[in-house]
Amino acid sequence: MAVLSVLVIPAAAEAQGGTTIPRSHWTYVSSKHQNRTHWQEDRTFVGFQEKPEDITRTFFQMDLTPVADVKRITEVWFGVRRANSWQCVRHDVELWETGDIDSSTTWKKQSKWERLILATPGGTCLDRLYFRITSAVREAVAAGKDHITLGLKSMDETNPEIRHELWNDGGLGVTHNDPPDLPTETSVASDRDSCRTWQAGRYVNSITPTLGAKLSDPDSRDGNPELVRGRFEWAAQDGTKLGEQVTDLGSVDTRYCVTVPDGQLTADSSYRWRVRAENPYKEGDTLDYDVSEWTLWQEFTVDMTPPAQPPLVSSTDYPKDVPSGHVHLPGAFTLTPDGADDIVAYVYDLDQLHEQTQATADGSATVTVKPGREATNCLKVKSIDRAGNFSPEAEYCFEVKGLEQPPTVSSSTYPEVGGEPGGGVGIPGEFVFDSGI
Repeated sequence: MAVLSVLVIPAAAEAQGGTTIPRSHWTYVSSKHQNRTHWQEDRTFVGFQEKPEDITRTFFQMDLTPVADVKRITEVWFGVRRANSWQCVRHDVELWETGDIDSSTTWKKQSKWERLILATPGGTCLDRLYFRITSAVREAVAAGKDHITLGLKSMDETNPEIRHELWNDGGLGVTHNDPPDLPTETSVASDRDSCRTWQAGRYVNSITPTLGAKLSDPDSRDGNPELVRGRFEWAAQDGTKLGEQVTDLGSVDTRYCVTVPDGQLTADSSYRWRVRAENPYKEGDTLDYDVSEWTLWQEFTVDMTPPAQPPLVSSTDYPKDVPSGHVHLPGAFTLTPDGADDIVAYVYDLDQLHEQTQATADGSATVTVKPGREATNCLKVKSIDRAGNFSPEAEYCFEVKGLEQPPTVSSSTYPEVGGEPGGGVGIPGEFVFDSGI
């Protein structure tokens, strides 16, 4: 809920900090000087004065364009400070909606007093006059008006106890609320942890999958703290609603996840789901919610059948039954599915080195590993289908040759000890390393 506030909003409104909507024009009229204009002077006056006898009325024109596009106006206050706030003066002042004002407005050319909005009978010693004018502003905005003109006059223009000297700082405090944004980053996952990390997909290997989405609200971009919650629905393919779940309220720009309860879904079946965001607002003492549009229906399939066969493993660097390479010499291994058409990744393990790699479009992958010891090494591999099911394990064992002779080091610039001396202090030399393989 966004708030546009001004200095004069009373504490009772519980308004948050925000942007001021000040008066755009102002003036007052005087019965003593009926042809004189007081257009945009430093102070204005409301009430009756005995000596010399004078009746004064004040007008403020308020710009409504800052709230022209908001979806819901929940509360509006108009207020203005009293310049003689040190005096105890009766606050019996009426607030009217009037016709427009301009620099020619005088007592004789006075704006039409169209309708009474609110009166504030009684009270003294307050440093401001304020009025709750929610309905009037709502109606003006709904009618497409870009401004509203407000007039202040005494409830009894013969009573000298009602006389206010006002500053020219009248303004509006508008509390409003816009619906939250359409949820984004929607996902369905087999478990709640995967939902939090968000990875798009439509296949799960659980009958209690987790649905997730990121929720945001346009009002939060104005620096106001906003709360949102997600409402998730899921249904059978024919549209029959199966369940609904609402998250707790939380902060914006966060992922929200719900888990479908056990007993509502079955394996090897497809379903539909959608989500909307909800943002609370308070209007008077009533708490309600503005809501986003629903996302489009999205489908997911429960697939709990793992690949029937382990993957196929081959390598030209380390072929089976042919001693090859040596310890720590990298070799490429090709992984392919054995009959499965929905393989998306592989997990593999060699010498307790656990890794995962994504498959290409045809379901294959190539990985590079370094054998950690001579003789027999065994690479263990499982394929993963699009729902996250693991295949049986394949084991590919291969022989790694040992070093036939120790590596040698030689240098023509610095011969081995026992030969002719060479080089010298500060003279660079070249050394040749030979592994013996």
